Amino acid sequence: NKALATYHRAIALKPNYWAGYKDLGLYYYQNGDLESAIKQFKKVVDLIPKNSNAYSNIGAIYYVDGQYERAREMFEKALALGKNPAAASNLANIYYMQDRFQDAASMYTIALEYSPEMYYLWGNLGSAYELGGSMDKAQEAYQEAIKRANTVLEVNPNDAEVLADLGAYYADVGDSMNALQHIKRAIEINPENITVQERAVFTYEKLGMRHEAI
Repeated sequence: NKALATYHRAIALKPNYWAGYKDLGLYYYQNGDLESAIKQFKKVVDLIPKNSNAYSNIGAIYYVDGQYERAREMFEKALALGKNPAAASNLANIYYMQDRFQDAASMYTIALEYSPEMYYLWGNLGSAYELGGSMDKAQEAYQEAIKRANTVLEVNPNDAEVLADLGAYYADVGDSMNALQHIKRAIEINPENITVQERAVFTYEKLGMRHEAI
């Protein structure tokens, strides 16, 4: 494999330079060899132990591999070294899965400081607030998600997944007319899309239309 040989040659020339190990780790990750990828990213940590991204990269691989506790530890280490939006977003997802909704909301807020245009982060923040009992904050976050998602939709009005997300957010704020309009449009465009189907079920359930969801 020429690519693999090139990465190893670069490391041999500069064995104390962290970037070579990072590049090799990304190569292994992109080719599905998660174990080898983690080994390379751990070498990056050995060389630059105070680099937040190094821990975040390891956490991301554990996250993809379903090793959520190990991922959580890495993301928390990354954030202890400085604000890291990728680590914050992923850690928020883990906290959410663990029903730690207030902690999840805090992490989504950090991620949004760097990526306020990401509408789905606003939606996730709204859900965390709602499940954590902060209904007013949840509604504010959902409204922001709607605004940001509509901006994305202006670029591609036929994006079925964005339409489906909007349908769910409108349901979250009690706007049944817009919720149904966007969900039906999403289904018309791409009825086989799993995300569209999941959001449709959620929307109909949220609106009390269980018979439509089945």
